[in-house]
Amino acid sequence: MEISLQPIVSVSRGQSVAFDILTRVDLPDLGQVHLKRIAIGGALDPVDFDMSMFLVAVDTARRRMGSVSERMRLHLSLSPDVLRHEEAVADICALVDLHPGIARSMVLSLPGTAARHPDLARAARALSDAGMALALDSDGSTIHADNGLPPLQYVNVEAQVLIALADTMDIGTLDDLWARIWPGACPPIIALGVRAEETALRLIDLGVDLMAGDWFSPPRRMSRGDPHLAHGQEGGRPTLG
Repeated sequence: MEISLQPIVSVSRGQSVAFDILTRVDLPDLGQVHLKRIAIGGALDPVDFDMSMFLVAVDTARRRMGSVSERMRLHLSLSPDVLRHEEAVADICALVDLHPGIARSMVLSLPGTAARHPDLARAARALSDAGMALALDSDGSTIHADNGLPPLQYVNVEAQVLIALADTMDIGTLDDLWARIWPGACPPIIALGVRAEETALRLIDLGVDLMAGDWFSPPRRMSRGDPHLAHGQEGGRPTLG
């Protein structure tokens, strides 16, 4: 499985602080695309796909990134299918128990449905109890405090969703937008899919610090011959070396 990494950028720090992990596939009608999850009903089994991606991410963090991975963690998306697969969840927890460094090198991004389905929330709690840091992919819907999820480190929201929410609200303070997504103490938000400078500037106005998207850097294949990923700047954009 060939993987690519896309930087997650901190605007305030002016550098990459983590990486989304994707795989590159060739589709007959769409050409070459990068995927975090596979579509339901596709030719690949979602559980097999997620577990393969997890093992590749572990290998990337431990063997190819080394100590860099603990300060620039890999964010890996999980599907609802793998969270419903008790054996797969147990395998992840067992591997983390055997190699605790995995938990320091990765963040597992839960599907948005984990906030609405108790069985998925239970699986998330098992991963959290094993030591894994968790994020949640949000579609902008309000996430209620009684969702049963363990503590989250991040909430991932598409950039255009955040901007659309802001445009439809009478925002008195920036906190009002966060409260719309997560009443109470909202974890840091990562804005995904930033493809233009004006989008990034609008997000900065909204108080968003963490962003990812092709405007900063598209996903790039990581070769074994280049174990350390730079996080400098090129043309004002943090890049993958």
